[in-house]
Parts: sequence; C-alpha cells; structure tokens
Amino acid sequence: MYRSSFGNGETFLLQPGNKALVAYFWLDVTQAEAEAVWAPFLDPLKAGGKYDVGVNFYEINPFARLYDGPWLEANIPNAAIPSDVPKVVPGQGLAGYYWNTLDSQEVSAFTNGFDSRYIPNEFFSDATKRAQLADALVEGTQKTGAAFVLLEQSKSLYNQNAEAHARDIKTSMNPAVFDAGMFAMSISRQKLTIPGVPRHEPDPVAGTAGQKATKDAIDPIRALTPNATYLNEASYFEQEWKEANWGLTTYAKLLVIKKKYDPNNFFKVHHGVGSDL
Repeated sequence: MYRSSFGNGETFLLQPGNKALVAYFWLDVTQAEAEAVWAPFLDPLKAGGKYDVGVNFYEINPFARLYDGPWLEANIPNAAIPSDVPKVVPGQGLAGYYWNTLDSQEVSAFTNGFDSRYIPNEFFSDATKRAQLADALVEGTQKTGAAFVLLEQSKSLYNQNAEAHARDIKTSMNPAVFDAGMFAMSISRQKLTIPGVPRHEPDPVAGTAGQKATKDAIDPIRALTPNATYLNEASYFEQEWKEANWGLTTYAKLLVIKKKYDPNNFFKVHHGVGSDL
C-alpha cells in the first residue's frame, strides 16, 4: 500500500546509532488516510518493544498554512522558530519572521562538505535492489559515526506529470533526475562559524574530517548507482563532475552554447561548464 502512495514528498534522515527521522507530505489526503497507510509498518515496530517509535500526524488545511509561521508555531511543535528580527506588514504594523526549523541549521554555518547521488527508482520497485540499497544505507551511516544520509523525494522526478516532463526535459538538468526515485545527500557543517570573523573561524581539522565523513557516507550508494547528482548539492571534489552534474550529452550541448556566447571564458566557476578549458 505504501509503494502505491510513494512519491508525495518524503524525506528520510538516517543517522548513526540506528536512528531515523521521517517527514512525509501528502496532498489531498486526510490525516486518517495517511495514518492507515503507515499503520502496517508502524504498529509492529511499536508492539515489538525493540524500537523507540515516536509518530505525529498533522493535517495542514489549507496547504498554504505550511508557510504560516504563527499558525505552525501554535499547531505543530518545533516546526517553526520565531526570529527576533521585526518586519513591517502592510496594514498590520510590525510582525515577526519565522525560520523553518530544519533550515535554521544552515544559519551561520560553515559547510565542510556535500556529497550526493540520485537513486534510480528501480532501487525501490525491485526487491533485490531494495535490499542492496538498505545495506548501503546502513553501511554509510554506521561506519562513519559522524555523518548522516538524507533521502529526499522532492529532488527527484520519476513518474512526474507528463506536461511537466515535456517542459523539464528541455532544461540543463541531468536527465538521470527523471529516473530517480530519491536523492541521497550527506552534509557536514560547523555551526556558528564564519570565515574571516575572529574567534568564529571554522576549524580546518574538523572541516577535513567532516568532508571525509560525507564522502564515506555516500560511497556505498555511489558504488550501486549511476554517476549522477544534483549540481547545487554535489561534492566539491567530484572527479567525474561533467557526467555527474549534467550527463555527458547535456554537457556537450551546454559547452557549445558556452563557446558561442562566452568564447573567452569570462564567466568561470569551480566545476562549471567550460571551467577546465
């Protein structure tokens, strides 16, 4: 039943110590219907006594309330954090900003490293490949002790709407995204660290260790899956970056455009189109 409902905005955070956090969005589904889908999975876990299981379902209606800070603060614990920075709302005077709780982790944080991979949908539809993926996720999150793996459905486009697919296939995105059931990512950060600010400089030793931890977390997935990822959250140290970020066919098309409109390579970034010319 869950597989028939797959593809509605799932996020899985897999952590060292056999910990997992799950966030899931459904559209046009009641809270009771959502609970019924999860019950066959959750009920045995709760009854077995082996696992610590905490579950909360919330119905956000209308969906626009997902971005309503005061409503979230009042109705969904820990979903939003009020900011002490005031803003002026026309006709209402001063009001407060709100942080999404997960996004607040990125505030004043130095990123030691990203690593990521698209996971083809066959790793969810095929039982043998599901088992292989499960083993890779366990290996990646348990062997480092310092990194986590975040699985996001929202950054993959398998089985997307036909009209949207016809539009998106014309963009520069790596075509592997259209066969991806999930996007796997690992991040390491140092919080409240700002390069150039005395007493708040990042620790280079921690930075090197964090970058290695993200690579170690994704390597087991990398060994199973095609060389494809999402450009904005790719590893800075990706070796085969042209194939990983765009796919070789798409990269070749982009390079033709680059040479036509920027023949002197004036616009240049790390691992950008033509950056190695």
